[in-house]
Amino acid sequence: MKLQLAVIAATVGVSSAFCPSYCSGHGECTENDICECFPGFGEADCSTRTCPSGLSWVVGTSSELSALPTPNGPMGKHPYTECSSRGTCDRATGECECFEGYTGKACRRAACPNSCSGHGLCVADGDIRSVLDGVNYYGSDESFMLAPQKQYWNAKMSHQCVCDQQYTGYDCSTRICPVGLDPATSCDDSGAVSDVQAVSVKFAAALDTDANTDTFHDDADSDGILDHIEGFLPENVEQFLTLTFTSQFNAQYETPPISYWDTAATVQQALVSLPNFAINDVQVYKMFPLDTPIDKDSDGVTDNGDSPNLGRCATGYFEEYQSTLCTTTAQCETMFPSLAGIGAGSVICDVDIQACVETETACEYINGETEFTDNNCALNFEIDGLYRDDTDADAGDDADAYFWGHRLTAFERNCQAGKFASTDTKYVVPCAADQDCVGCAGWTRVTNGVCGADGMCGSNVATNGAAANSLSEIVATARGDAIVGNQQACGLTTFIVKFSDSSTQGVQNDLVCTITNSDATTAGATPMYRSDGLHDCDVTHIGVPDFTDGQILDGALADESPINNELTLCLEQTDTMLDSSMKSAGDCTGTSLTMTDINSLVAVDNGNVVSVEGGEYPTSPSFVIPGTDQVYTSDEIVNKLTAAFDTAMPCSNKGACDYATGQCQCADGYTGAACDTVITYV
Repeated sequence: MKLQLAVIAATVGVSSAFCPSYCSGHGECTENDICECFPGFGEADCSTRTCPSGLSWVVGTSSELSALPTPNGPMGKHPYTECSSRGTCDRATGECECFEGYTGKACRRAACPNSCSGHGLCVADGDIRSVLDGVNYYGSDESFMLAPQKQYWNAKMSHQCVCDQQYTGYDCSTRICPVGLDPATSCDDSGAVSDVQAVSVKFAAALDTDANTDTFHDDADSDGILDHIEGFLPENVEQFLTLTFTSQFNAQYETPPISYWDTAATVQQALVSLPNFAINDVQVYKMFPLDTPIDKDSDGVTDNGDSPNLGRCATGYFEEYQSTLCTTTAQCETMFPSLAGIGAGSVICDVDIQACVETETACEYINGETEFTDNNCALNFEIDGLYRDDTDADAGDDADAYFWGHRLTAFERNCQAGKFASTDTKYVVPCAADQDCVGCAGWTRVTNGVCGADGMCGSNVATNGAAANSLSEIVATARGDAIVGNQQACGLTTFIVKFSDSSTQGVQNDLVCTITNSDATTAGATPMYRSDGLHDCDVTHIGVPDFTDGQILDGALADESPINNELTLCLEQTDTMLDSSMKSAGDCTGTSLTMTDINSLVAVDNGNVVSVEGGEYPTSPSFVIPGTDQVYTSDEIVNKLTAAFDTAMPCSNKGACDYATGQCQCADGYTGAACDTVITYV
């Protein structure tokens, strides 16, 4: 009986432990009379509210850090404190009352000034570049770079304004006025030059990909296709980028997708077609810097002898995927094997327009009726005219025969190539003949690819080999052959954009080249395009003044006399990376190009698809390289030391900018939106 009483007494003693104020109803009383407060309450008796904690804006001392009940970093100098040390805690409500300039539940964010005045977006410093061009601001390893002990600890805490177009200032409260050239000082513009930017793009054409430090082609994935050819396969060759232009009014405009293989004229059209007349006019040139007519290795042979492409990189895509230009029917049978496989006469070359035409023997012209009612002409394709082939048995002026037919275009040629992956079951189907492959369209018998030796539909080049002067022929090489210029030349291109219009005076903002738009391949994307086959893209200013950088002392001379520090466009690359910059030729470890070199390359590579219209027989489109295009004039090259960019100033320095309205108040004698026009009295 005494033992039972002792147990009961002990039990009562434990259950009636005393805590201060009974934990104020906001906690549980534990052993040793200690309150375990519910979340949001603190002090010994849980009587006061606690406030949210955040990474402190203030660096703590070692003693302070060691005494804190919360983790400090981890391993950082900024502890977690209530209200992030930038506010006071209201113990009655448990809410932070942030100091001016700070916001958030724990005062962990710096507020943007004046909330960007309603004319901008408040963005964290760590996101600012992502907002502007989609690139992680602090590098790829974000978890490391943004760690609390690093100098970027506040990257997600500090904020700034990204202003809407036509607004500027730290709080986006200031309107931007039009800019122009000072009409009083720009009359003699002989020494003024335009801004020029080089957009260099590296195609995914890896060369030496294995671990060996050799100079031979590799097949790292052991698929039987050399790695440097993978990117040029029909299924991978279509790769796109976009260019973003920032106007003088801080407005950003992005071009439609631009193909790596597009001509300079296409890029020019993409820029000129930007909304709101952002660019009224611009000159664009294209070159392949490694397909060079320059003797870079000083062996006495120009590099188009070492790498004998002679501009074929510029025309290779057209020759393989677009051209229907012909002089003989045999050429058309090579271009369109799915038609040639049907039988003789299914495709001909019209000698007048020099274009391939889809037809058949049943479509030989008789009277315009019998061919269709009795001979069943064109049951499986649509006709669009009468054509004659290259046969002339009697050598007379009249054609031997005319045929109803369908003029073939770049669409059918592109489709015939078979630009589908080997895993695409929509197009890779069993076949006994080319006509078993998926048709290109209802109006033609041309098919997507051809029937391969394995009884499955595949690309034309895989079955029939590379056509002369095509991309596939340029990059082809026997397994194990040493890497030569041919394989490298087409893997790097540069679009040169020259701003010479009055709407783009002076040095422009950098064009932003984007090849990492993952949204462009998601379902429903319009347009949908690929960029994963482009390794890198870089933009560099290459205006005339950019080719000089003052003077330096020449150590090779006894008196170390000063000499002009001349720079070149330097293109340095690895298998997956590209860096373009202006460097002296001696400091460049890659390809260095002077203004004369660039002119030489543009003359070799800059061309466009041209068709002759208006005559009796408009001929099929061909790729024409004039050979006379130049980015820089001879005077600019000679006088580069004294050349200078035009300086565009608000209101052309002849008026006052009303920052509330964004309009110029012109001085007497001047007019125009930018006060750039002198009033002349007659």
